[in-house]
Parts: sequence; C-alpha cells; structure tokens
Amino acid sequence: MGVFGLEDPNGSDEHLERKILDLERLSRVESIFGNLSETIKIYGPWSSAWVGEAGGAYNSGGNHVSNRFLNSFWYLDQLGIASCYNTKVYCRQTLIGGNYGLLNATTFAPNPDYYR
Repeated sequence: MGVFGLEDPNGSDEHLERKILDLERLSRVESIFGNLSETIKIYGPWSSAWVGEAGGAYNSGGNHVSNRFLNSFWYLDQLGIASCYNTKVYCRQTLIGGNYGLLNATTFAPNPDYYR
C-alpha cells in the first residue's frame, strides 16, 4: 500500500521532503485503512490487516529523505493510523537496499528507521 495511493511521490522527486511532511497528503492514507477495516468486518471478521512493504516514496525512496530522521514523521504517522484501524503487523521495506533500507548499503551502519 502506498502512503499516497496513486499519487505516491517518486524517490527522485525534488519536492519529496515537502511532500512527505504535508499533512493533507499524510491524511489521505486514513481512507485506505478505513475502507480495508470495513471490508474485513464484512467479509473476514476472523482476520486482521497487515501492511507488507511500506515506504513514503516509491523508486527506492529518496536519498537524504527516506534514509534520514525526516522519514520518522511519515513512518510514525503511518503507525498511528494503522493502530487506529487494528492493523496487527506493519512491515518495513527492506533490511539493506534502496534509500529506505534499515541499514546503509555501503557501511551497514543503521539508518534512523532501524531504531523504531
């Protein structure tokens, strides 16, 4: 699930930093969680929602955005919304790779998301 639906920002978008902090854009994901929650209540009340592979920007994320503390705002917003809709599991992108990996691909030092 993309955070902004069909309007996910590209990792190379020069305005990614602004977009990842835009409250209006961040709020759009709540309708996705809400719709899924209603679907589960109707068709699968025995099940629960999982988020698998999530990131604030597609195309390997944005260098100096997705792999920095700045991404914490997007991630914590996602976790908060997911918890409001009884999401049981929230998976991040990758351990190593792209600009959203938990570890730096060159040094293997933890990126800020590693600590959340």
